[in-house]
Amino acid sequence: MAEGIASSEEAKLYFNTIDKVHEILESDKNLASDVPSCVVVGMQSAGKSSVLSRISGIPFPQESGVCTRVAIELRLRRALVTDGDSDDNMRTSLLIKAGDMPDIEVDKTDKTGIENALAKAQQDVLGGKEFEDKNSVKVEKEDKDIPDVTLID
Repeated sequence: MAEGIASSEEAKLYFNTIDKVHEILESDKNLASDVPSCVVVGMQSAGKSSVLSRISGIPFPQESGVCTRVAIELRLRRALVTDGDSDDNMRTSLLIKAGDMPDIEVDKTDKTGIENALAKAQQDVLGGKEFEDKNSVKVEKEDKDIPDVTLID
């Protein structure tokens, strides 16, 4: 069991490093174009957000009309749980970041609250514009039953 915990801690370290690299890439657009990424693409209303919602367990605001106009970056991280830990010790909220706006913390079991917070974050990033390709909404979720992965819609 100890070996699994060590590899989980190591994986968490790697993914936290990847998050820091994403932040660096945001400040250097030339460098960002040289780094491989996995991005969900498709026509409007083709089901991109539905796929990511199923993978992440995060309900996207799919009827707001802004889902395809603002990128959403999902940072999913597996919580490190050891024998004797209870679910009470895990973070119970999602963190939603919209550009320079203050972070929004939402209970991860409150589907309506998450949808509303994501819709507000998208509107904040849009700032009245029809389309935004320089900034994105970032969502951070930690749970014991999700993979360590970053997804971009």
